[in-house]
Amino acid sequence: MNKIQEKVIFESSHISEVIPHLLQGTLLVLDIDDTIITSSTYIGSISWVHDLIRKFILNGYSRQEAGYKAYILWRDAQKKTNAILTEKDASLLFENPCDCIGCTARSPEVFSITMQQLGGVGISFDNDSLSCTAENYCLSMFAKGIIFCGGQSKGGALFEFLHASSSYTMPDRIVMVDDTLEQLEDVGVFCESNEIDFFGFHYRRCNNQFPLGDTSNLSDIQQKALEVIYKKLKDSTIEWYVTGKTNIALHGLPVKPRGIDVVIHNSDLDRFLELFKDCIRSGIVILNNGEAQECSLSICDVEVIVCAEYDHGIRWRAFNGADILATDAMAIPCFALKAECQLESEMAVLK
Repeated sequence: MNKIQEKVIFESSHISEVIPHLLQGTLLVLDIDDTIITSSTYIGSISWVHDLIRKFILNGYSRQEAGYKAYILWRDAQKKTNAILTEKDASLLFENPCDCIGCTARSPEVFSITMQQLGGVGISFDNDSLSCTAENYCLSMFAKGIIFCGGQSKGGALFEFLHASSSYTMPDRIVMVDDTLEQLEDVGVFCESNEIDFFGFHYRRCNNQFPLGDTSNLSDIQQKALEVIYKKLKDSTIEWYVTGKTNIALHGLPVKPRGIDVVIHNSDLDRFLELFKDCIRSGIVILNNGEAQECSLSICDVEVIVCAEYDHGIRWRAFNGADILATDAMAIPCFALKAECQLESEMAVLK
């Protein structure tokens, strides 16, 4: 009698939602770009590639030609791209009892830069329990725990790897995290045909990343203040977001903010203040509702209100994915407009 098989795909914007599904005996399959790491700038990001493809198609190139031209530019940009974790919890995926394998659409020619980017954020897929016999393996490359699919589908690539593996038996359960729904569906079909339970997570934290931010309603000193904040935080693991009127203005709506509102998690407050110790304007105040601590900075003569939220804080609960808005000099993580509207309505009720 065949076992009852499960096949589920969840929508997700937080890595923490994956952790409870990582049971003993599960094979965890992880995409890399916009799942584990992402670009800290618009140039070199996946969104940049998509914009290039659209631009080339509008200029008369076929989709295949446009894709190839965009890929060449993306490949060359990786040498200068600063890769960061999509979120600080991404590293938790490597602290579980499951075997873990990377499965990326990247081609083998960017193997070295991929290792540098992952190593730069402290991530390694290397696993002695996962290997394959080269003569039985048709993929372009499997190295350091990662399948480099190139032009192949991830379902087909994973199928080839598992059948060619010299030291790994077919798992009963696969959990996969990927920002591309089609790749999840492809691997789901492979699992179904091999009677493997499948739990896919469509990771959307970086979706629609790096549209151009509108700075027309920001003063020069506000833009300079944002750039200072960005430069101090871009290489840190502190999770931060711009909210309030500055966020609304960056999304292109006609408002003129006076200051800048930044939200972080309370656990990052000490590290945040250490980075900005020369800018502190007022001491830490615990808000009356007990949901956050707040302090004020002065950056380029602009008041920056920093709200350090606990998990139960109204702003942290309102978070529903980030829009990273690009300018020429920076990429600013902002609350998605839907989350901003939810936050505004909830705070209006409390007043």
